[in-house]
Amino acid sequence: MKIHINARAGLGDTVYFISIVQTLFKHIQNLKISIICWNAGVELYSSIHQNIKIINANEFISFMSNANWDEASPKAKSFFNDTIGQSDFYIDLQPLPNYKKETLSVNTKSKIAINPHPDMRCLYDKTISSANGEHILSTYRKMLTSIFNIDDCIEPGNYQGTDEMKTKIDKIISLIKKDKKSPLLCIHPGAKKLDKLWTVLKWGRLINYLIDNYNFKAILIGSSLRFTGKTPILDIPSCDAIQRLTFDRAFNLAGQTNNILLLTELIRKCSLYIGLDTGPTHIASTSGIPTFELFKKESEEQFNTWKAWGKNVTIYDVDDMDDIFTEQAVKKLENWNVFQQLLKKYS
Repeated sequence: MKIHINARAGLGDTVYFISIVQTLFKHIQNLKISIICWNAGVELYSSIHQNIKIINANEFISFMSNANWDEASPKAKSFFNDTIGQSDFYIDLQPLPNYKKETLSVNTKSKIAINPHPDMRCLYDKTISSANGEHILSTYRKMLTSIFNIDDCIEPGNYQGTDEMKTKIDKIISLIKKDKKSPLLCIHPGAKKLDKLWTVLKWGRLINYLIDNYNFKAILIGSSLRFTGKTPILDIPSCDAIQRLTFDRAFNLAGQTNNILLLTELIRKCSLYIGLDTGPTHIASTSGIPTFELFKKESEEQFNTWKAWGKNVTIYDVDDMDDIFTEQAVKKLENWNVFQQLLKKYS
């Protein structure tokens, strides 16, 4: 069987869908998968199985955006045959109208869309949508059941970095944490959307409180990419400012952990993770790390579908990030039973 997947989604979405791909390999013999994904997805998907053909979305979009593109041209046919080929299933995640010409060009026995834009529904043999209150992982699992009759699913977060990565992270941790009595705190203050951000002043106050009162050792993480489309990525300047606000007590790794598997190994070494509605937060939550998410809620449906998933997760959801003050965040964190159990381990 051959499956092609258009997975041009964010890191958080990839963290959940990678478990679906692993489940497919577990249950279907002689399976081959081709997948279009962004850079983070390239790293994650290529780590889980040898029978995955990765197509970097940047290369794909460059080809599809060509003004002279013609789906009937030899070049277009060759591109689709070489990258996608004859597939039994074409699975499209959250397809938008600008995916239309490639969707029409794919030669496959069955086309499936998950949460498609309304204008795209007519292009697929079957569409699967998230029900109200349903997390995206449940929607993906619903697809597995309805299309492939698979109910036994691999849990998210079941992927590993290399031994070399783990050794590198151990060395970093040993420089930051010199005794076993200090819990390790990971903070990701960045987000792609500006309205998801929390102010650096509030981050600084929160981290100082956790250092002063609970002896946490803090690590700041963030991307070195400066733009995503036309939106600036503020991770590095934000982390630099927060580091200064903590009197250099927070260890700043922003821009130094762009490899997603390396970042995953770092997060898994931490005792507590605090972040916004972003990819690293989903990595933390699916890795079993106690995860405190500050979530800017656009709607109840958006919140239920995209909130962090996991048994050691608590979420502070608000309509506007300005509504969260440091004292409120501290109170919610301290009242969380998982946080209290964590503190007992280091008392």
